[in-house]
Amino acid sequence: MAWFKNTLFLESAFMKLRTVKNLYKEELGAIYPDNEIEAIFTHLVQYYLKMNRTQQVLRMDEAVKFEALMVAMKRLKLHEPVQYILGKSWFYGLELNVNECVLIPRPETEQLVKWILDETCDTEVISDICCGSGCIAIAIFSNRRNSRITGLDISKPALTVAKRNEEILHFEYKINWVQHNVFEGGFVNGEETIIVSNPPYIPHSRKDTIPNNVKNYEPHLALFVPSDDPLIFYKAIGQETMNNGKHGVRLYFEIHEDFCQPTLKLLEGMGFTSLEARMDMQGKHRMIRGVKP
Repeated sequence: MAWFKNTLFLESAFMKLRTVKNLYKEELGAIYPDNEIEAIFTHLVQYYLKMNRTQQVLRMDEAVKFEALMVAMKRLKLHEPVQYILGKSWFYGLELNVNECVLIPRPETEQLVKWILDETCDTEVISDICCGSGCIAIAIFSNRRNSRITGLDISKPALTVAKRNEEILHFEYKINWVQHNVFEGGFVNGEETIIVSNPPYIPHSRKDTIPNNVKNYEPHLALFVPSDDPLIFYKAIGQETMNNGKHGVRLYFEIHEDFCQPTLKLLEGMGFTSLEARMDMQGKHRMIRGVKP
């Protein structure tokens, strides 16, 4: 890549799209598998060069302006997630804004949303606790337009992202966004029919075991919990729901794969019934539902 480092990046500089793609595979192969590099490259070309997938295939030998793609590649080599580079992520068919104030929405969270939608009608009262980018609340609302939904988070910057996502999807003022610390209580008002949360659940002691693109870029406030109390958020949300929730309110959690049984036991001890755990696409238990009797 010596020739590349000495290249003067000008907007008039052109390179074949195929050549740029090969450089991505060469430079990023030690970090990402080939299929992920393909997906990243496709998203970047679509964003910077406005080519859809079909156009990219047909125009692979066309010379294109490559500066933006090379700058993006440099950031990817530092393990920065492509979603933060683009400022966008895709979740449940929706294009959402993301930045380093919010977690990047994950496929397993889409499965949690599907589970909720499969068990809901169009007139639910729903609270999304630790809402982050608002992906869960917004995805549910996009399919249940007559529901009343609240998104709650301690982070003001995260709520700014969530509100912006509601605006760009033209759902303005339909979702109630609230800044609140769950450990102060008072966030369940007895009207909710569904409470959902994807809270922090990675013990600090496991920080060094997670990928650099997560550890070095995604907000630690939304990732980590005390190593000696990894279920701290589930305790707070479960107890608040049991104390102040209406009878029959359904509680849905995304969980750490290693803490399925402890979380089930915790909720059972609080009095929740109809407990069920489900696996994600990787065959790992990542979701739990319970009902206040």
